Amino acid sequence: MKTYDTLQEAVAEWQKQGYTHNFNVQDAQLTAAEHGEVLLPEDFHIEAVLRFEGDADPDVQDVLYVLASDRLQMRGLLVNAFGVYADAETEHIISRLNWRPGVNTPPH
Repeated sequence: MKTYDTLQEAVAEWQKQGYTHNFNVQDAQLTAAEHGEVLLPEDFHIEAVLRFEGDADPDVQDVLYVLASDRLQMRGLLVNAFGVYADAETEHIISRLNWRPGVNTPPH
């Protein structure tokens, strides 16, 4: 898998590859900004996970989740902090997503 220097670089590259939906977690539910509706985590799988640490500020730690749903024909990205700054609701949603065999393993 290609490595990226920044989160912004990775997001731009994955968006060029068709991962255009911006997924969010609101009120413990997965949403896509473009749809404005609640999505079922069970409909999605994680295709890749990339971690980033800020060069200028080591406290800046982000994780980019690359998500897809074959059933809904949706592909997009979900960003969360890593470690002590991680959002608990987002972590709960991520734990409910399926891992596609043969892709990156979940972060520990």
